[in-house]
Amino acid sequence: MMQQQSQAVRPAAFRELEEALAKELVQTLDTEHRNEIEYLWQEQQQLRQELTRIVSLMQKEIVPRERMMHDLLETMHKSYDMARNHLHQGLSEHMDKAKDIHSNSSTRRAE
Repeated sequence: MMQQQSQAVRPAAFRELEEALAKELVQTLDTEHRNEIEYLWQEQQQLRQELTRIVSLMQKEIVPRERMMHDLLETMHKSYDMARNHLHQGLSEHMDKAKDIHSNSSTRRAE
């Protein structure tokens, strides 16, 4: 009979221990889960703030500077084209005059 009582006590003690450990496990998992959610929320907020800062920086500083550089390069390209055309025109006129002088001197020599 003693053996039956000890066997009956054992399952009850095991169930009590099981319940206590299960509650502790659930509480630990819940705490870890909440901590992880809080960490991820904070990280998301930091990323949003950084993204907002970067967008603002791009809109206020980088894009206007890039536009200014683009305009400057376009102006330089136009100036280069004008200078090149002017040089080409000047050389062409000089060559035409040289040809005229050469042909005039050739015809004078021939006469």
